[in-house]
This record gives sequence, C-alpha cells and structure tokens, in this order.
Amino acid sequence: MDGELDYIAGVVKGDGSLYYNRKAKGYVVEIYDRDREFIELLAGILRTHGFNYSIRSYGTYYRLRINSRELHNTLARTIERLILNPTIPFIRGLFDAEGTLYFDKRKARPYPIVELGTTDQRIISATAMTLTRLGLKYSIKSYKKPNRRELYKIVLRGSNVIIWAKIVRPLHPVKFSLLYTLF
Repeated sequence: MDGELDYIAGVVKGDGSLYYNRKAKGYVVEIYDRDREFIELLAGILRTHGFNYSIRSYGTYYRLRINSRELHNTLARTIERLILNPTIPFIRGLFDAEGTLYFDKRKARPYPIVELGTTDQRIISATAMTLTRLGLKYSIKSYKKPNRRELYKIVLRGSNVIIWAKIVRPLHPVKFSLLYTLF
C-alpha cells in the first residue's frame, strides 16, 4: 500500500483533515472534493485495504469519512515523513487535491499551466524539491492579502506541464482530464 498510502496522504494534506472526535471518542480522516467520481476513486483505494468509510453530500461538495485510529495515525506519520522526502504519489495527491490546470489562450495554440497553491510553505518546498529532482522548470509566487495568511503557488508552464503529467500522472477525473488530450 506504500504508493497508495503516499497518494492518500497527499490528498489528505491538500484537501482533508485528521482529527480526534471527542464526542464520538474516535479518530477521523476526512477528504473533501466537489467531484463525486474522485471521492469514489479514493474510497475504492481505501476499501481495498480494508477501511470502512462513508460518503456524504454537502451542497457543492462531498465528504469521504473514515473512522480509524490506525489510518489516522499512519497518515499523520506518513505526511510528516513525506514533507521531508516527497514521493511521486504524494505529489500526485497534492496536485489532485490542490492543483489547478488552465490554458492560456492568448497564444496561437492553447498553452497549459498547472498551479499548486497552499499556505503551507513546507508543501511548496517539498514539491519544489521533487520538481527539481525531475529536471522540471517552475516558478514560485507568493500572495499576501490583508488579514490572511500568505499563499504560495508553484507554477509549471508549457512543455514542463506535459513532462510533469507524464511522470506524475494525476488521477483526478475532472481537473486533469483535458491534459491528457495534449499527448
């Protein structure tokens, strides 16, 4: 389960939470997304490893919840380890959770751009380390709005997006499906 666990850890770090529910006296892992198909893909991965889950709709998004001390503690340790030494599946999970793909149409041919945005500078450093190791060119931007935490973004453009997609292979069915039409 190592690669799948690393992937789930990336998704949880990006769009999930780990916490202890005092009322229910149990450890909880939650993942949120607007796309039910993506939530079901994650549920399938967890199901194959014996974890029970529930999926619930909350208006514009879905929540996948797993009540498991074992999974909670394993993911907490895995996330901390992967921030220091990221793997491709962890980076895939981060981009599937927090990544954005769009096309700059000011060019003669649509120009792909992928961004990963987060307030956690450790995630940006871990991602930058991996992209550098892969030989990809990227830029890092930061934004600060009044009364808010600083937002950091890693931005890949053009041919670097294509190479990134071939190596990282994002799984999110909506966010990155257009990308695969480019190669």
